Amino acid sequence: MLGNQSLVEVLKITQGYGIHLPERVFTAPFKESMGQLPEPAGSQIYYRAFEELLDKQRKGKTWTWCEVRPDAIASTSHLQCDT
Repeated sequence: MLGNQSLVEVLKITQGYGIHLPERVFTAPFKESMGQLPEPAGSQIYYRAFEELLDKQRKGKTWTWCEVRPDAIASTSHLQCDT
């Protein structure tokens, strides 16, 4: 699956803290020590299932993974939109 890679970096957004939910589970400042988003909200995002898949795939292998949760992502798009 990963060839010679030794690290997979997973970009996550603040949905992992439930920021998209009307009832806020966690409040800012957000910290990794807050743990997983509890149920039923935890099942509404793919993060937990993706983490479990990565852990299963790396079992017995030499690669590992980490996650990055930036506050914001700023970018430009070079795509042309037809309106």
